Amino acid sequence: MRDYSGWKEKTMGVTSLQLDPKNPRIPEIDHEPTQRDIVAQLVEHDNVYELARDIADQGYFPTEILKRQ
Repeated sequence: MRDYSGWKEKTMGVTSLQLDPKNPRIPEIDHEPTQRDIVAQLVEHDNVYELARDIADQGYFPTEILKRQ
């Protein structure tokens, strides 16, 4: 198991995060996707609201791999 204890924490607003348009989990569309396009795809095809609620309730654990259900 990796030791994350030396990593610095940084608080950021969620709106400053950028999603990777080349992420293979995001279905291809006919143009270079915008951040809005990527979010729309995730909302339509993944359980993002459930994931967000779990992270808000329990926090994010860097040792836990996020995976699709």
